[in-house]
Amino acid sequence: MRLNAILYTMKTTLFNRTRTLSVALLLLCAASCNQGSKFADNTRRKAVDPAFKETVPFKVFTIKAEQNDTITLAEGTKLFIPAGIFVDANGNPVKGNVQLHYRAFYTPGEIISSGISMIYDSANVEHNFSTAGMFEINGTQNGNPIAIAKGKSIDMDFASTRDDAQYSFYEMDTTNAQWNFIRAGKAEPNAMREKLMAEIAKAFSKPVEPRLFDPKKPVINIDVDVKDHPELSGYEGLLWQFAGTGNDPEKNKWIYENNWNSAQLTMQDSATCMYNLSLVGDSKRFSTSVFPTLKGDDFEKAMTQFREKMTDFNAAETVRQEKRKQVVLTTQFQRKTNITRFGICNWDMWMMYGKPEQSLAEFHFEDPDFENSREKVAVYFVAVGGRNLIPYNGAETPNLTFVRDKNTCLIAVLRGTSKTCVLDNSGFLSALKADKTEYAIFKLKPSSHPATTSEDIDDLISKL
Repeated sequence: MRLNAILYTMKTTLFNRTRTLSVALLLLCAASCNQGSKFADNTRRKAVDPAFKETVPFKVFTIKAEQNDTITLAEGTKLFIPAGIFVDANGNPVKGNVQLHYRAFYTPGEIISSGISMIYDSANVEHNFSTAGMFEINGTQNGNPIAIAKGKSIDMDFASTRDDAQYSFYEMDTTNAQWNFIRAGKAEPNAMREKLMAEIAKAFSKPVEPRLFDPKKPVINIDVDVKDHPELSGYEGLLWQFAGTGNDPEKNKWIYENNWNSAQLTMQDSATCMYNLSLVGDSKRFSTSVFPTLKGDDFEKAMTQFREKMTDFNAAETVRQEKRKQVVLTTQFQRKTNITRFGICNWDMWMMYGKPEQSLAEFHFEDPDFENSREKVAVYFVAVGGRNLIPYNGAETPNLTFVRDKNTCLIAVLRGTSKTCVLDNSGFLSALKADKTEYAIFKLKPSSHPATTSEDIDDLISKL
């Protein structure tokens, strides 16, 4: 049995608890552990302990075991699967169709809803992880688990949210709830994202709708090189007329007699196809706004071309919009690794933001449903904009590591319900004790924001 269980069941004074008291009670803990307790099972750290029924779903891909294959995910992750690398439970080579089950965790809500522990033990010292992306991958054939053969691996370009060089690759030992360091690694630009960005950036001008010549408006005759204005390509017989704003050519007739060295057109309003015309001479300048116009057959021919161009433009713009959506989903970086066994993996580093402090902590709740069932409450410590996420049991008395000038909040979920309790940054800071040997009593308040999915948690965090 853990010390926090004894502290709770004895109902000692909440606001005067000190380290001296906890050490004294440790003797009681040792004696009680021999008797066994459900409380110990509820509060001990688990590798995976989700508080929600709905967590991040797996994506399932069917491939042939005897063939090389590549799986590409929307966020930019790629899995390169060599032929013949899978074995069954008896170590025999697997043939035929197999299913790969893959899911990734990036947002704070996804990580929290996964229930995966983010605590790393090193030399018997606990560290809080900050992730650059976490994933889980498994394999089956006809519903039966398969494995990756010894000496074989799946190569992976993992889409990552961070480019910090300090991140390393870890695998989760689910039996012992322990992350195991595998290797260091560095981030590279996500090739899929860069390709999408390049395709979106390709020049594709919206065609200009022809305007009918207006005999009441003056004409300024200029030659335009359509190479500089591809939106005007294909139109013949263009006449440039005063658009009605800026300097009126009819009130400045001297411009027709002056020798101009250059004439420059700049799109001023693509919605109305209005351009700015700038004329430059040896000693004089003139600028105004103009429309390109057409007469008679030239106008009719141009309108037919315009409709065809708009059809092509709209089709291309639809593709561009889909690619813009893909860019939003695609992470900026990727990290190369290889997967030698199925399970939960993570690109992580220890929390290294500012000057970390520690405080003994105890969780309590204004909602009696939470307070009376603290061992059934999942409490999430969220800091540094969601980069630092640590799950606790509501009955635990952990030693929290935090950075005072980084925003920190606590979110609690009562298992089996959608009810939440929260404590914002100001409430967190005000609960801290000047005497580091005293327990900080964090009392969470009921929230009107229910939580059953990772999206709910992300929304809740954004409001704290």
